[in-house]
Amino acid sequence: MISKTIALIIPVLSSVQQLPQLYKSYTTNSVADLSIETLVIIVITNILWFFHGYFIRDFTLILSAAVSVVINAALITLCLKNFGTTG
Repeated sequence: MISKTIALIIPVLSSVQQLPQLYKSYTTNSVADLSIETLVIIVITNILWFFHGYFIRDFTLILSAAVSVVINAALITLCLKNFGTTG
């Protein structure tokens, strides 16, 4: 029972871990301290997790990876939108 609980908690936390950063970047309109390269690597990794979840038919993994891609893609969008501007 505890292993199933942990198996559900980890993907949820993993998928929302960037929400505070997205909120702060959006509200302050500053992405000066973000690394777009790191965000791209995170998105690629989450896309791979998404396909892995698809192939093994793990809905929790698919959903958490998809949420992570959306959140990190939003951060990349903010970085590109504010490229060349300072905080």
